[in-house]
Amino acid sequence: MKLTLGEMARLAGGTLEVGAPTVAFDGGVSIDSRTLRRGDLFFAISGPRHDGHDYLREVVLKGAAGVVIQKESEVPAPAFAIRVRDTTRALQDLASGFRKSRAVQVVAVTGSMGKTTTKEAAASAIGSTKRVLKSEGNLNNFYGLPLSLLKLEQEEVAVLEMGMSPGEIARLTEIARPDVGVLTNVAEVHLEFLGTVSAIAEAKGELFRGLPAGATAVINADDPLVLDQARRFSGRKVRFGVEEEADVRGSAIRATREGLRFKAVFRGEEVGIESVLRGRHNVYNLLAGLAAASALDVPFRDAARALSGLRPPWHRGERVDFGRGFVLVDETYNSSPRALRFALEALSEEEAVRRVAVMGDMLELGERGVELHREVGRFAAGLRSISSSASARSPRTSSRVPSKRGRRLRSSARYRRRKKRGDSSSRSSEKGTWSS
Repeated sequence: MKLTLGEMARLAGGTLEVGAPTVAFDGGVSIDSRTLRRGDLFFAISGPRHDGHDYLREVVLKGAAGVVIQKESEVPAPAFAIRVRDTTRALQDLASGFRKSRAVQVVAVTGSMGKTTTKEAAASAIGSTKRVLKSEGNLNNFYGLPLSLLKLEQEEVAVLEMGMSPGEIARLTEIARPDVGVLTNVAEVHLEFLGTVSAIAEAKGELFRGLPAGATAVINADDPLVLDQARRFSGRKVRFGVEEEADVRGSAIRATREGLRFKAVFRGEEVGIESVLRGRHNVYNLLAGLAAASALDVPFRDAARALSGLRPPWHRGERVDFGRGFVLVDETYNSSPRALRFALEALSEEEAVRRVAVMGDMLELGERGVELHREVGRFAAGLRSISSSASARSPRTSSRVPSKRGRRLRSSARYRRRKKRGDSSSRSSEKGTWSS
């Protein structure tokens, strides 16, 4: 980020208390004293467990160029200091102002499932002809999205993921001002907090309601709840799908030994796509990425060709070959009833002598938790090509963090730490490991 100290103070809505306004800053932004790098600007976030103001001396000793504070604090030399009313809001406002100052197009991706894979697909497709910045991992909340925007340098496009809690997407949309908004789907997730699927749809629909004039909505033509939310946006729409008429449409879908193969068509141009991703649900993620690229006028064939190199994101269908015919498919990132069905279907299509699904709890399903677990259990039992094993506590405890028993690819202790930090990626559950 390149700004003068005066510009940063103005965009953050604060006052430069230490430092000269004309001095140039050219460094990164951090909210974590542990990962701060020399030359960074440190925002002292006051959280429920930790207060960044307690680490000011530490971050300056580590080389922080400056700090943003909301409390009376002694700032060690030689760091500059910006005083604001609220450091969380200041981080968001700085990112919003910085985004407006850049000649960059922003693609925002949200949805109940497939956000990260769609983000990766969109970044790959758009990156075939443009310089792209993408949000790393799950930097998709009130802290992660601003930090992603503040990394912009010479990129032409930023592809950002948006998490969800009531009102969160509305604020993230206000910060990012997307040129393209992608809603992948709406499903039974976070029911413990939002109550109904209709409420989830409303929360996801905040993206479309906040799109600025001239923006494009990329919508799942096969999801009625997405279509209902899209009706509230009067601008340009690009539809993707398989079952219904769509602008970017997939057909001739086949599972292959390497992954999947299908055809995609846009404005009469048809291309063949081969991917190492597996499962029909990933066809939708790839189509959504193509639709986002098409919304930015990326040549369709170039975008489609770029998808061939896309690999599964972390814990989302990653494959580990142990040799001797044993393959582990890692889907441990999180789970929801529909996502688990999709994953089981993908497993059933694997070429294998034996297929085993090891499943854990699905979290945050609220009062419907028992019912939804039983529905998925019946679905799994109906897939005769799969041997299923479930490891779960009683339904009354199914909304708690899973235990550490067994070979875990992610510890529940880390899960709790991320949840306390407010990382929206931690507001989900575990699927367990599968072998085929």
